[in-house]
Amino acid sequence: MIHKATEADILEIVGRGYLFHQSDDAASCVPYDPESVVDFTMNCIDNGVFLLSDDGMIAGTVVPMFYNASFYVMVEQVWFTPTGDKGLLARFEEEAKALGARALYLSHFHHKRLNVMQRFLRARGYTPHEHLYMKAFSDSTNNRSGN
Repeated sequence: MIHKATEADILEIVGRGYLFHQSDDAASCVPYDPESVVDFTMNCIDNGVFLLSDDGMIAGTVVPMFYNASFYVMVEQVWFTPTGDKGLLARFEEEAKALGARALYLSHFHHKRLNVMQRFLRARGYTPHEHLYMKAFSDSTNNRSGN
């Protein structure tokens, strides 16, 4: 069953967050921080949407486009469905529209099941828009918190 996350779901989300982190190649350079997961989750609950299914989750916030402040988009920031989507994306689309989004940006890991994800998204009307690249800096002084 899919439902909007609340504070009561925090411990479950922290646990799923750990599993999601372990499935990400970035785990080797980005340590898992449960407190950050709590803060992120509360931000999505307060300023966007965070949905949970039986074992999956998807979350994001609505923001204006850079070149047109009246055109709002939902930007997915977490999408984890270890045993399949099971309607999570469709519900996320509904929530995005209800929050005033006119489009939805999604991402997925490049290395895992790339062809499956591309077919899944294209079958639902999504088209490639941008590619994300990540470069981890080895210099530990690049820490915004100053630690």
